[in-house]
Amino acid sequence: MQALPTLISKAQGVDTLLAVPEHGVMERIGLPSAAHPLPSGMASAGVANNPAQLYEALRLLHALQVHPAPTLSAEVEARLAAIPVTERTQEVRQRIGQDVFRVALMELWQGRCALSRAEFPPSLLRASHAKPWKELLSTVDWLLTKEKVSPDPESILDGVRHWPAGENWAQRKLTLFDQPKLELALNRLKQTPLQTAD
Repeated sequence: MQALPTLISKAQGVDTLLAVPEHGVMERIGLPSAAHPLPSGMASAGVANNPAQLYEALRLLHALQVHPAPTLSAEVEARLAAIPVTERTQEVRQRIGQDVFRVALMELWQGRCALSRAEFPPSLLRASHAKPWKELLSTVDWLLTKEKVSPDPESILDGVRHWPAGENWAQRKLTLFDQPKLELALNRLKQTPLQTAD
């Protein structure tokens, strides 16, 4: 991601309009899309409803600026290029980028669990769990907002069992879901909805 110069202006009383020159950024940081015309040179905009939401949006934008994907990829490639390829080093090469990804995630989420926001010792937080949690949150959010499933773990599981993409997708999703994970996801979505796009 390129550096993201931002434009902030007051709109609608206490709401603050945040605009950036890249498409899709507001969705990435979880800020509701703005229904305002975009300022000149800006490609996406969102509205922060309060100072805490504005602070969090700016913090996430900063983390994305500090750790853009091309920079992380270049760092991993540079490390891999320094390792000669042998059978013994293949496994090492596969794991070489994990620390780069972990550092970026730790900064992005301020050393907290991205799902529960709970503070844990850094050794307990696993960057490799990020994708399943994202899929869990987006699936639960979709079931709650689009399918109007009741916000309890049994109803969510039933919604997953009847997943519209078919039985194979449903079975795969069911491997990610258990009672404690669903309860965490439901609590997280009560605190911060994902703003599922139509």
